[in-house]
Amino acid sequence: MQYSPTPPPAGMHTPMPMPSGGSSSKGPLIGVLSLLSVVVLGAGIFAVVFFANGGDDDSVTADGDPAIVERGLVYGDGPVQVDVYLDYSCGHCRDFDAANNARLATEAAAGTITIVFHPMGMLDSYSSDNYSTRAAAASACAAAEGGFVEYSTMLLTTMPEMSSSHDNATLAGFGDYSNLSEDFADCVQQETYRDWVADVTGQAMAEGVVAVPYVLIDGVQFEGQIHEFDEELDEALA
Repeated sequence: MQYSPTPPPAGMHTPMPMPSGGSSSKGPLIGVLSLLSVVVLGAGIFAVVFFANGGDDDSVTADGDPAIVERGLVYGDGPVQVDVYLDYSCGHCRDFDAANNARLATEAAAGTITIVFHPMGMLDSYSSDNYSTRAAAASACAAAEGGFVEYSTMLLTTMPEMSSSHDNATLAGFGDYSNLSEDFADCVQQETYRDWVADVTGQAMAEGVVAVPYVLIDGVQFEGQIHEFDEELDEALA
């Protein structure tokens, strides 16, 4: 099942319970982030490149070197390209990440794949304050400091209940778990990459992305069950 821009009838989706103590509670997140740190650090450090505000050639990498890419957040430089279109209001995007995060990280670190993440604001209508766009913009702020993978998974695992959202202060506060800087917090509060998210979303929808998660393996849409992704990736790598 995928999520489309128009909210489905009430009752179709099971809301993600909030952590104990509300969105500002850190305790339940520590175990999640400890696990993520093992996955991310064990798989190696990824470089990330992305267009700032959707059109500049002087995109940013985790180590500060300039790079030029078409769109999205790029990890690795392997011969097989995996594109992951996601939205932080999408429960099935959370499920895909939980099932395949470790495999993707391992393959990217091994130099077998290139991952292009496309954080979208497709499901803004699910909240009253454009949460999807704000969360995607915050993920780009994390990417600027080399912390996208961990921060993105945090956004997915702490997804608000349907029609609810985290405010910008909470999104900025999540950076504390990933040791992101005050510049990250300022970036989130100022919604620095909001226009960039709009560009990524518009381009994706123009290319035919009408529901998320939407995953391509070397340009071919993955249409199987989430647990079948490993098998299709194996075939592409063979």
